[in-house]
Parts: sequence; structure tokens; C-alpha cells
Amino acid sequence: MSDEEEDYMSDAFLAKLQDVTPSLINNSAVKRRNEIETKKKEQQGKHRYKPVREMQNEKLKEGLNKAITSDNKGFAMLSKMGFKPGTSLGKSSQATAITEPIKINLNTDGRMGLGTQTAVKEHRERQLSNLKRKMDAADLTPEEYRKQMREAADKKQIVWDLHKLQKTCRILDLEKNVKFPIHPWFWPKDFSKKDDSSEEDEEEINNKEKELTDSERLEMLRKFLRASYFYCEYCGHQYKDGTDFMNGCPGPSKDDH
Repeated sequence: MSDEEEDYMSDAFLAKLQDVTPSLINNSAVKRRNEIETKKKEQQGKHRYKPVREMQNEKLKEGLNKAITSDNKGFAMLSKMGFKPGTSLGKSSQATAITEPIKINLNTDGRMGLGTQTAVKEHRERQLSNLKRKMDAADLTPEEYRKQMREAADKKQIVWDLHKLQKTCRILDLEKNVKFPIHPWFWPKDFSKKDDSSEEDEEEINNKEKELTDSERLEMLRKFLRASYFYCEYCGHQYKDGTDFMNGCPGPSKDDH
């Protein structure tokens, strides 16, 4: 063997093979592992588990969209009556006759009864139509109309809050054996009249009451209940005394709570 020829049995040549082989093995192993992982993901995508309801809906839609076959008994009966695929039922002279069955619109939402979705849709359309008509009649922009609606809602809330505090004030007054409110409007109307008051005094009180808005009355009644009975409407609680009130109630406004 000449010096130029490499000895394939020498230790030097075998050492080179040992240096190269691990990288080849690793590259092949990684490639094979990636191929297996890719195939596994593809198979999982094909056989992904679906909920029973979803599979039922798919089967139902597939059946409804599939035309009946010639071996179907219904198809055989129609054929005897002269029906041919692609034509309409009845007289052939009717140009407007349909050639496809009317599709069924299924409601798959089990929480809504039959016809509910249609009724809800019609109700929303009526609401939008009424809203547009009111805006057109008042000649308001959408922003102006929304502002007007917010103000109306705020007024209703004030009246509601005032009525609740009036009932609360009456209960707390009666617990302290107070027979009549300090101001007639501190109690609900049915309980605020004094039997011994004269007509002139009552008329004068009513005139003064008219000068106050519901918002002003509500604020006055809030302050009265807090000062006299340590009651906070936002806490929904009557405290035992001033110390308990100061420690328990975070503040006089709704934002404080």
C-alpha cells in the first residue's frame, strides 16, 4: 500500500468517522422526529373531537342539503307522477315554479323557543324605527338625542331614590315616636299630612315645596338622615352612633363607595 493511499483500517480514519457520525445521526433523528410530529398534527386535525351537538348539526345539514336518490321510495312515487330531476312540480307552463325545495331555517339555540329569534329581530327593528322617527321629529343629532335620553333616565332615577329615602325617613321617624315629618315631602305623600294644619299653612308649605327640585329634595333628605339617624343610603345601613358612622361609612357621596 502506497503512502498516498489512505488506510481505511487506520486509527486516524476511524477517528474521522467517529467525529462525523454523531452529527449525521442527530440530523436524521431530528428530521424524522419533525416528520412524525407533523403527521401527528395532521391526523389530529382530521380526527379532532367535536361536541355531540356540533356533529349532530353537521349531519343534519348534510342530510338536508343532499338530494334524494333514485332508489328512494318518495322519489319513485314522484317519478310515476311524471316528475323529473331539475324540473318543478305541477304544470310545466308555470314559469315561476320553484325547482328546488324550500330550505329549512333551523334554530339550533336551545335556549330560545320556536319563532323567538324572529320576534326578537322584529322587536329590535321596531325600536330602531321608532328611535329614528323620534330623532327626525325632534330634529336632533344622535349625540343630542343620547344626551336627552340620559337626562330623562337621570330624572327617573332621582325620583326613585327620593321615594326610597322618603319611606326610610318615615320608618326611622316612627321608631323615634315622631308623628309628623319636619317637611311634608320628607315622607311619602300618603303619610305626610298633618290633621291639625290649616288650609292656609298647607298652601304656604306647598308653594315653598314647588320651589325645590327633586334633586334638591333628595340632597336635603340625604343630609337629614345622615345627621339625625346616622343612616347612609349607599351603605344601606343605620349606624349605632356618630363614632360608628364615621368609622364605617366611607363618605357622603356615591363615588366614595
